[in-house]
Formats: sequence, C-alpha cells, structure tokens
Amino acid sequence: MAALSVVTRPFLCRPSNLQKSSNRFLSLRAYDVQFTGQRLSIGTFQKRGRATRSSPVQFPRHATQLFTSQAPERVARSITQWHPPTDQDMWEQPVLIMGAGHIGRRVALVWASALRPVTVYDISKNALRSSTEYITDNLAKYCLEHGTHPGPVHFTSDLREATTAGKRHGLKLDFSAAHDTEQPRSTRKKGPWMVIECLPENISLKIAALAEIERLLPENCIIASNSSSLMTSEMAPHLQHPGRLINTHYYIPPRNVMVEVMSSSQTYEGIFPFLTREMKNMGLTPMVVPPGVQSQGFIFNRIWAACKRETLAVLQEGVGQPAEIDALFRDFFHAEKGPCERMDEVGLDVVANVEEHYIEQRPELARSGEKPLEWLKKTYVGRGDLGEKSGDGLYTWEEREALKAKHKREKFPEVEEALGA
Repeated sequence: MAALSVVTRPFLCRPSNLQKSSNRFLSLRAYDVQFTGQRLSIGTFQKRGRATRSSPVQFPRHATQLFTSQAPERVARSITQWHPPTDQDMWEQPVLIMGAGHIGRRVALVWASALRPVTVYDISKNALRSSTEYITDNLAKYCLEHGTHPGPVHFTSDLREATTAGKRHGLKLDFSAAHDTEQPRSTRKKGPWMVIECLPENISLKIAALAEIERLLPENCIIASNSSSLMTSEMAPHLQHPGRLINTHYYIPPRNVMVEVMSSSQTYEGIFPFLTREMKNMGLTPMVVPPGVQSQGFIFNRIWAACKRETLAVLQEGVGQPAEIDALFRDFFHAEKGPCERMDEVGLDVVANVEEHYIEQRPELARSGEKPLEWLKKTYVGRGDLGEKSGDGLYTWEEREALKAKHKREKFPEVEEALGA
C-alpha cells in the first residue's frame, strides 16, 4: 500500500487563521493529506465537522503479520548505556507510533503538537485512513488550544519508512532514502528516537512485535509499551537491549493527560528524567512508579481492576443487576458512567483476558476472582455477547441506547473509551 503523509500548511495553521473557522469546527484545508505519488481525496475538498468515531482496529492474531516481507536485514548491536537525544535529533527524528487504532492516533496527535515529526505505522489501510482523518480534523485545533504548532505526521504500512527519519524540508518529509538499497544502512538513514507500541492487550503479540522491530531501530531509541495491564518486565527477556524498554500507559489522550510510567526492571535510569520532562513539554502529566517497583496494572488500573472484579462478583452472586450497580456508582461518585457500562464499552472479552492475566500473575487473586471470571466467560463471552462491539453484553443494545440518551439529557459529554481494561 502507498504511504500516507499529513503535511501542515503553515499559513492556514496559524492561530489567527484557525480562529476564523466557524464554531468549533476546523477545515481540512489546514492540511495537505497525500498518498506518496498521488493526492488523497480527503485533502482536496473542504469538509467541516467533528472527527467521526471509528471502529476499533483489528490486528491479526499472528504478530509476524505486522511486518512486511521487505523488512531491512537485521543489524547486530551492542549497547552498554543510553544517551538522550538532542533537540536537533528530536527535530529530525520522529516518534514512531506502532498501531493506528483508537489510542495510537491520539498519542500521535499529542506528540505531533510541537513541530516535531511523528510516524504512524499500521498494516491496516482502513486504520491508516481513519487515523489520518482523526489527526487531520483535530491536530490544528489541539495546537490552537495549547498555543503550539503542528509538526509533520507520516502514515505508512512500509516498515522501511516506519523505521526511517524522513529528510525534513520545513514541514515536509522525504522518505526516498528509505528505499535506496544501494547505500549501506548506516549511511542511508536515521531512525525514530522513540517508539510507542499501541497494539492490542495481548502479551504474545506485543513481545513478537517489539522483538522484531527492535532490530531495525537506532541503538538509543526508547521503546515504550502502552499497555493497561501488561508489564514490560514480562517483555524484557525477549529483547536484545531491555535497558531502553519502558512502560508508558496513556489513557485517552488528549482528553486524559495522565501517563503512568514504569520501569521494565532493567530500564536505564537516565530515561526517566528525560522522558518525563519531554512528556511535560507535550502537555502530559507523567505519574512515575518508583524505580525497582513492579506493579501489575500500574497505579489506577489496579484500583479499576478491583472495582471490576467486585462488580462481576455482585452480578455472579445475584446481589444486584447492572443498572442498579451503575446507578449507585453514578450517584455516589457523581460519575458519568458505572462499571458495567464501561466494561461493555471496553469489551467483555478484553475484560476477561485482562482479568485472567491478573490471576496468572497474582495467584492470591484467584480466591476472589476465579468464580466471577468463569461466570463472565460462560454467561457472556462464550455466547458472543461482548458488549458494544457485538450488540448485547451486561446491558442489551436497547438498554445501552437508553443510557446514552439519559447521559445526553443530563448533559454529560460524549467520550470514547480506551480499548484496554
């Protein structure tokens, strides 16, 4: 598939010009959205409106399918310490986002908001198109709100381009060198200074993908895994250089600015102060798990996991119904949604997989967690009732639509849920 690029037009992206957009909507004329070699129709007409909610991107079960057969040959390296990239490095070298799905595109938007280059890699044509539309519709508005300026964003399904720093001409990127096989790899290109993996919550998939792409990265490139429950200490033994591996758990940026940061147990100490400083520069708020501490689910998700576990136990024991649990939760915490509605949005299969992994890693949870988990799998997951993605879940489709109407009447803003548990 041809690669995609978003190139900002500086004049139309100036705050003074963006403020002329009617209401809260921005024109796609602020971007020149292109396929390599041909113009993509989305950038050739004026379109106003909000970014549309897209279906979650589906990745193949076999992680090796994430990579093209034309991948560059393996390069053996030996790294004994880590050196932070310079400002010039971060101007020339992109942040690579692996996965153009629900969270990946949002993480890309934040990192592209300070004139820095970002590359979004995915094998799915639909995911790349949807991601392009989302960033095209939202990046300029985000920069306007934060007083920053957008950088170039490149979308590709080509692994050579994904691991290349395109030659920068202002706000345009030239990736022709990535395909020049005549030059030695060392002189052909630089690569990203950081990779953020935003793949589905599957430990085998993440390990295989990170181990494969690690061989193609510069030796100082930070490898960050965006996981809601999987620790990079589980992935570290499978990498050549686990010292540059780190957990960075984003929620739903840019709406949520918190990012949980945790070591792989082998992460170079210098990465923490550098990366947290860069996150703050991007408007994010890093919450660092103390060095040497490993926490399944990090900070918030451990609390959320306990809430899910007890909610499922209440349902399994027949103590309460989903609508009753959520009504109590909303009333007590003045929350927008309760745990049952949120689990339906995440997907009950994802909830079951994450809970199963928690129990495997923390056997003491089996006493309270096994029965509710088996009940969930038998009553819902085994029957294909997965929540919003399938229609029915803890709530029926009709019940969930009624809840959405209720939220609108109560003037709760619509939000999109993270595809993790």
